[in-house]
Amino acid sequence: MMHNKRQFLTRCVAIMSLGILSAQYYVQAHWVAGNLERTARDVATYSGRLIVPVLLIVAFRRWARVARAELPSWRQTAGLGSFVLLASAWTVLVGVEVFGWLRPPSRFFNLNWLALLVAMCEIGAVLAVFLKYESRSLGLASAFLMMAWLQAGVYL
Repeated sequence: MMHNKRQFLTRCVAIMSLGILSAQYYVQAHWVAGNLERTARDVATYSGRLIVPVLLIVAFRRWARVARAELPSWRQTAGLGSFVLLASAWTVLVGVEVFGWLRPPSRFFNLNWLALLVAMCEIGAVLAVFLKYESRSLGLASAFLMMAWLQAGVYL
């Protein structure tokens, strides 16, 4: 029973993160009230900053303890690649924000870096499909939240 409850909760987290990503895409593509747009951007930003590392740690621990032994080596490599890509993208984005607070903005972080981080999150999401059990749902959820966070910083 506990296993099914845990799977249900992790799938709910993945669905909520997909909802945050969908809301972010919606407010960028459609005209909405300013307070709704600001709320959607804030939810995406704060969930990306705070929830993604927790999801990645929990997903990695669950994968390492339960699912890794059951997987063939190519799926182990793909799963580990997913964690590395998503954690690297999160670290770079947090680093850019921290250095942006410490120094005045520069032209170092441009659209090329943004495209690279989006590509890392997309590839990380594809590789997370090869994970198993709850680590798959949590890996996908962290990828969705990272993409929403990246989109929240883009103003069209």
